[in-house]
Amino acid sequence: MDMSSDSCRGVAGQLCTGCFLADNDGIAKTLQVVLCSTAKYKTGSAITSGIMQEYNFINSDLAVDLTVKACSTSACTSTDLQTTYTVAAGESVTAYCYGGATNALHFPMMAKPSASTYTFAGKTITDLGSVTTADINGGTIDSTAVGANMPSTGKFTTLDAIGAVTFGGAVTLGSISTDVITITGLVGIAQGNINGAAVGASARSTGAFTTLAADNAVTFTGTSTLTTVAINGGAIIGTSIGASSPSSGAFTSLAATGTSTLTTVAINGGAIVGT
Repeated sequence: MDMSSDSCRGVAGQLCTGCFLADNDGIAKTLQVVLCSTAKYKTGSAITSGIMQEYNFINSDLAVDLTVKACSTSACTSTDLQTTYTVAAGESVTAYCYGGATNALHFPMMAKPSASTYTFAGKTITDLGSVTTADINGGTIDSTAVGANMPSTGKFTTLDAIGAVTFGGAVTLGSISTDVITITGLVGIAQGNINGAAVGASARSTGAFTTLAADNAVTFTGTSTLTTVAINGGAIIGTSIGASSPSSGAFTSLAATGTSTLTTVAINGGAIVGT
């Protein structure tokens, strides 16, 4: 559409207006607006520098977009293409062209652009509404619940929580044996298993167990109180047995290197030697 022509669309004496309507026929359309900076506002007279002309684009098609191109020649190639803009299906938009300038159409920032990238730098969107699909590759998300109504997966390099954290389902921390996972503070594990991990390896603390099983040697340092113990092998070395509360004992051999006090003794065989 040559806006500088006195014969719009081949009709002599007819000027092209700045209002365009795309039919609702399901066919994708591209509208080329040529030489808008010298558009005719009456026969033989074009807008001049300092004059702005308004253009309205209405896409009545509810299925496909309307593409608008502003060009400096009717060829509308990449070298003279000034603006490309997409009017979404069922939408409308207003643009402006500046007289004596570059033949570019100036569209509002918040409408749908056709460029592959777009910036809102320095702007604030007070309400973005509902976004079906988004790919966020930078920036921050502050004071916002993620997945509150419908949770999904998430991957993080660093996960920092200042309140209570609840993990539902199976939880895997680390991916290889050399990964170091540090938890500072109190952790309550109601159920589950801790497999293949040293507990208290670098900084020991207390532990309470209903069942304690070990496949290898176990070393207890400090005072340990075991209510019921069945010892089926090994040795008890350098340890008083029954010092504070004696009980019975059964031995195959009993040897003492110091003084022994036996309150009641029943000797039913053998010999008493050197006494």
